[in-house]
Amino acid sequence: QVSNSLWENPHAAATSWKPCAERRRDEISDLVPENETSGYIFIHAEGGLNQQRIAICNAVAIAKIMNATLILPVLKQDQIWKDQTKFEDIFDVDHFINYLKDDVRIVRD
Repeated sequence: QVSNSLWENPHAAATSWKPCAERRRDEISDLVPENETSGYIFIHAEGGLNQQRIAICNAVAIAKIMNATLILPVLKQDQIWKDQTKFEDIFDVDHFINYLKDDVRIVRD
């Protein structure tokens, strides 16, 4: 029988899925040594601060999924305002690298 409930999960198999955010560090067994990642990801985040933040979050997620090393993102300089702000001016780089070290390898350059 087909349920008419809007909120019922139509895919029974999906009930066992859980978001990556629920993973615990002791469950992470697929980390590889730094010289064995699948490559590098380098981004120029552009737009306003919120768009840049979203781009950085996406880069971290993609680096994790692809098992790639993330090179510290660069904030694209605005052509109109001539903003010279760098990633290091807004974010605590050491904390950024340390906090994500169990999930993503991040290098400064």
